Amino acid sequence: PAPLGHATGFLHGVTAPFLIGARSVLLDIFTPDACLALLEQQRCTCMLGATPFVYDLLNLLEKQPADLSALRFFLCGGTTIPKKVARECQQRGIKLLSVYGSTESSPHAVVNLDDPLSRFMHTDGYAAAGVEIKGVD
Repeated sequence: PAPLGHATGFLHGVTAPFLIGARSVLLDIFTPDACLALLEQQRCTCMLGATPFVYDLLNLLEKQPADLSALRFFLCGGTTIPKKVARECQQRGIKLLSVYGSTESSPHAVVNLDDPLSRFMHTDGYAAAGVEIKGVD
């Protein structure tokens, strides 16, 4: 449930699945109930969305268990992820990938593919291949 008008939503939600022959399951409006039902019914392996969606799904799973054993990756961005949330995803076998970028630059200028949890909690990762990062105050 990432906006298709944003490069991240279009690239990861439509283009990448199309290029590799994967199915793309789109949700027009995010609600935790609808998202959880689709993830379980469609046996989704990867989900893309804003970081608060992770919180919403984990909170719902406490009240309404579901089989998310197929879900391997959650690409998220927009805000940092609390250690408790990251650990719970890790315990469920879901790899969190924090992506940072913009439609104007690239959907992911910075990624954290294999960062340990301690580093993941304090950074968005490393510059993607071919990307130069400059911090300006």
